[in-house]
Amino acid sequence: MRLQWNFYERAINNYSIIMRIMSNVEEDMLVSYIPKVFVEESFFDMCKIMIDDDGTVHEGFYSIDDTLHNLGYTSISTLSGNSSTPSLIDDVFGYGILYIYPLRKELKTIGYLVLGKRYYMDI
Repeated sequence: MRLQWNFYERAINNYSIIMRIMSNVEEDMLVSYIPKVFVEESFFDMCKIMIDDDGTVHEGFYSIDDTLHNLGYTSISTLSGNSSTPSLIDDVFGYGILYIYPLRKELKTIGYLVLGKRYYMDI
């Protein structure tokens, strides 16, 4: 029963995230608004989205912890490498854990969604 409840709880949380994002469909607004939604709807302390639009990087950042700092596109790109799959990195840039999700368009990485937690936790 517990496993089934966890599934429903995650589904409701995901629905909530999707509905909040869809209410702000304009692309520029999305980049600045998505990080706040992910932090408020998850257990992470920080979220940053970065999209490289032919050399111009559009960024959105939100953190509930003032001690956590904004990360640069180059730093995240270096950590992620050429990976096309998400990665978890422990104890880097003052974060206990970073979750880096590459955003892809066809076969090209066009940006990153980065979620961070100040203190390490098992995910």
